[in-house]
Amino acid sequence: GKLSTAVVYDDSTIAVYTRAGILIEKANGLNNQGLRYHYLNKNELAMTNYQKALDLYEKLGEEKKKANTVLNIGQIHLQQKNYDMALDFFLRAKDIATRTSNLQSLALAENNIGVTYFDQKKFTQAIPYFEKTQTLSQTTKNNNLYLQATTNLGTSYESLNEYGKADTFYKAAESQLLKGDNYESLLVNYINQSSLAGKQKKYQESLTYCDKAFYYVNNFQGLDKYKHTVFENAAYINKLLGNYDKAF
Repeated sequence: GKLSTAVVYDDSTIAVYTRAGILIEKANGLNNQGLRYHYLNKNELAMTNYQKALDLYEKLGEEKKKANTVLNIGQIHLQQKNYDMALDFFLRAKDIATRTSNLQSLALAENNIGVTYFDQKKFTQAIPYFEKTQTLSQTTKNNNLYLQATTNLGTSYESLNEYGKADTFYKAAESQLLKGDNYESLLVNYINQSSLAGKQKKYQESLTYCDKAFYYVNNFQGLDKYKHTVFENAAYINKLLGNYDKAF
């Protein structure tokens, strides 16, 4: 595929920079190739590249670039559910980003720390980091990161049975998503809102969100994988309402 081809191209590029002694570009090349290895699920090769890049950035005193590579290493540990190791790297990245006023890396570090706690269902610990991510991502105009943090805040509060706060964040995410074309995220948000409304016994509201979700399932390519989930939600609510003809 294209990623495998890019990896081969990276080898040539890194070799050129090595022969020329242009260490900063060599480090960048190693880091970028590491990302591609990660996307190809070749995590050992990715980790080797990240470590080589990190060593060069440290040698060159490139603190800002070092933050991103430290984040990348943390991501592999998070993917492998090595939560303590992931947290250690994300906290290191946060420290570097803070010292170098690298707001983009700082926003990513705050978010990744939140996700590390979130994955372990430690929602109370995750929430402050998602809140910081929201603020920083608005400053850096990283809309995707803002939406991720906002949705995670909604899910965290829903998991803590703080439904009013969850509803506020889901609606904030919906407002932003309606301005763009990320239809899958919008669909998932409607599923979340339907589930939340059902938990609050707002059954008609829950069905309204199901109808909105069905619109995207039926009208946009690749979203039919959510059909079963939406159908189950709608069937469950209709059963509670006594609409048995619609429940089955």
